[in-house]
Amino acid sequence: MKRYLTVGPTQIHPIVKQEFVNAINNGIFSLSHRSAGFREIYDSTCDSLRNLLSIPADRRIFFLSSATECMERLLQGTVENKSYHFVNGCFAERFYNISKSLGKFPIANHVEFGEGFEPCNVQIDNDVEVICLTQNETSTGVMLNPESVCSLKEKYPDKLLLIDSVTGLPYSKFDYSKTDAVFFSVQKGFGLPPGLGVMIVSEDVINRASYLNGKSLSTGSYNSITELDKNAKKSETTITPNTVGIFLLGKVCESFLNTGIEKIRTETKQKAEMIYDAISKSPDVYSFVQEDKYKSVTTISAGCKIDSSVVINHLADYNLIVSQGYKSFSNNQIRIANFPVQTFEDIQKLCKHLPELSII
Repeated sequence: MKRYLTVGPTQIHPIVKQEFVNAINNGIFSLSHRSAGFREIYDSTCDSLRNLLSIPADRRIFFLSSATECMERLLQGTVENKSYHFVNGCFAERFYNISKSLGKFPIANHVEFGEGFEPCNVQIDNDVEVICLTQNETSTGVMLNPESVCSLKEKYPDKLLLIDSVTGLPYSKFDYSKTDAVFFSVQKGFGLPPGLGVMIVSEDVINRASYLNGKSLSTGSYNSITELDKNAKKSETTITPNTVGIFLLGKVCESFLNTGIEKIRTETKQKAEMIYDAISKSPDVYSFVQEDKYKSVTTISAGCKIDSSVVINHLADYNLIVSQGYKSFSNNQIRIANFPVQTFEDIQKLCKHLPELSII
């Protein structure tokens, strides 16, 4: 049977099949998002997510269609003029480009793909309203330390800090009191089917959106920050959501809680060390990220000295499916997922067969 070590969508969490059947049998697919049954699912999932990630009670949780929509909603809802973007990969670049597309005046701090930042060492202009960064850059395999990221809020308390942690969570541990928005999508670290984005926001984000509304500026329409907040207070969504996705997210969070989040983080780190060790032993691949402190634990990018399709096909012969490099790196990189759903057995098998390329 194939095992997916792809960076998203990835291997499905083992409880999903049965819980999907349970959702059908219990009529969850047919629930109105204005019903008591839906509100119960909404509250249960939020409670489990809060417990798993230690999200404070004063943070709102919104459900959207994707992480990209989260980017758009946040930028449209909080930026009047200037946003500041740390750009070290394609998804950080997407964050920046969305701001530009919305008619804002974004500032980009670019480094080479494969490199990282020490955010607290950067000087940001006074007229910047929000700071945006990608904590784990899926396209390059660069991970920024959450403590370093959150230090930006201490240095710039008057600016909103918006964090893309699409492939960082649930491994990455944030102090949410030092963030204004953290968002992710479920088809990566949570091992769920795609189609659900989750946004964790502070009161300051809501207040900022309300302030811009008061200036008669467009902050979105039906799915704006203020509308999301108004409905979230009733345990509802603005539009008919991915109800089954919300339900399944709650069930996966419960499973992670039963395992223990610190155990999950420890095991994820151990598996990453195994993968990097295997990469170092293969003459055909190498770690694309050179500095140890920036090497992602959850999405590992390996440069290929041969065409990446050879590596991908070799691993596929053993039913191990990995991702190709992103966009311009498609022919000379592979990307390997190391989420909670990838088991030690998966990683041991990968580590056995990856170095074999040199002898085939």
